[in-house]
Amino acid sequence: MSLHQVYNDLRDFYYLFEVSQERSRRNVLAGAVKVDDVRGFSCFSCGALAVFQKREPLYGSLATLAMGDSQAVSLAQACHVGMCLKSELVEANQLLTLSGPLPRADNKVGIIIDDFVVLSTVKDGETEPSRGANLSGKVEELYKEVGLIPHPEKAFRDEERSTFWGADFDGKRGLIRGSLKRAIPLAWILLRVAELGVCSVELLQTLSGSLVSLMLFRRRMLSLLDMFFAATRGRNGNDVVQLSKRLVSEMLVCATLLPLAVTNLRAEVSGRITATDASDWGEAAEIPNVLA
Repeated sequence: MSLHQVYNDLRDFYYLFEVSQERSRRNVLAGAVKVDDVRGFSCFSCGALAVFQKREPLYGSLATLAMGDSQAVSLAQACHVGMCLKSELVEANQLLTLSGPLPRADNKVGIIIDDFVVLSTVKDGETEPSRGANLSGKVEELYKEVGLIPHPEKAFRDEERSTFWGADFDGKRGLIRGSLKRAIPLAWILLRVAELGVCSVELLQTLSGSLVSLMLFRRRMLSLLDMFFAATRGRNGNDVVQLSKRLVSEMLVCATLLPLAVTNLRAEVSGRITATDASDWGEAAEIPNVLA
């Protein structure tokens, strides 16, 4: 058995939402223009030429959602999920969520803003399109019905190995990890900074944030990060700090272990709970035989 991955992407997703005049006024673009500068634009109204000429200079305003605008991500996310659920092509028990467990359904559906992903369990040697591929095709038709624009150049169907959401997924082996296109350059930067011996606080914060995002695929590795935070605590971003021997060692260990930051989706569920505590005054406890 393997997990086949299916991916849909929507083009210009944010710009297909109409917004109120109040929100449009907030989306004023920087810089003034003259009438002659915008005369060739499709949105330019010839009937309003005389009015525009009297009111030069002109300021443009975005009458759609803008990336980074107030609640734009939440609105877009809610609309995408709601549309798929309302159509009954996707059921709530199929959805991948941040806080919930992995769905037990054969088709596991992930929707993040303009991305639509389906993970389908497929028998080895099966050549027919998976149920996830068929579902994705139906959702793509739904997009067209409501005026959304699919991006077929970025889409793929029934891949055993793929990259999406910043992660590399091997459905044959059941392994998922942070993208090596991010991990390898990060390891190189860590080695160069360790060799240099000094670093700005802002760069240290960027490095630690990048490590956290990759180590979340092997969460116990987060316990390796200690001196990164100690070196930046209470300092300004432009400060340059001398790297301690402990911090250099921490960088080298992280760079070495990054290739092991992998989640094995085929791993058996442990029968115990182990709590991890990073405090310097207490210790964690282990609860055995939870599932016994």
